[in-house]
Amino acid sequence: MPKLPNLPDTAILADLLRLHPGHAGALMGYIDDLMRGPGEWDIAERELIAAFVSARNACTYCLGAHVLYAEAFGIAPDRLQAALDDPATAGLDPELAAMLGYLEHFQTLPQRARQADMDKVLAAGVSEAAIVQALLIAGAFQMMNRVAEGTGVTTDLRTAPQRHGLSGLDDPRSHRFTAPKPQDDTA
Repeated sequence: MPKLPNLPDTAILADLLRLHPGHAGALMGYIDDLMRGPGEWDIAERELIAAFVSARNACTYCLGAHVLYAEAFGIAPDRLQAALDDPATAGLDPELAAMLGYLEHFQTLPQRARQADMDKVLAAGVSEAAIVQALLIAGAFQMMNRVAEGTGVTTDLRTAPQRHGLSGLDDPRSHRFTAPKPQDDTA
């Protein structure tokens, strides 16, 4: 796995963004709005979508982070793992199962998706706004997965929960995605 030389071996996204803050504020602001702002899917479902995309991309860091978020926002660990394995048989709400099935196309060969695939999601009761939001989440995490994996941010937060964004929060609902303060090189 490639790793930027200035990142620690147990790098998390905050480490990368501290070293290279460039667009971190705008990026994390967008992720926060997408994942915590008003939307068609509740926060637990959004976190499941992020975990699902990250699992399909084999992104250890993002998968671990969003599994922990999904659990903190109310998805039981056994249901979460079942959804990651096969959303169609996980006992999810039909809308969420259909949406995850649709997103599966975009993790492998999006050009093979057909109108019949979209029609199946719509028939399950998923609104157009919910489809767009799920696709925005999937697209954002396609990008985040590539950034994490391409720079060496591979720490599995399930084995280092003290480094997770929820660490130290009394209430997960208060969690926000924010850019870390840049590294101070003057010390």
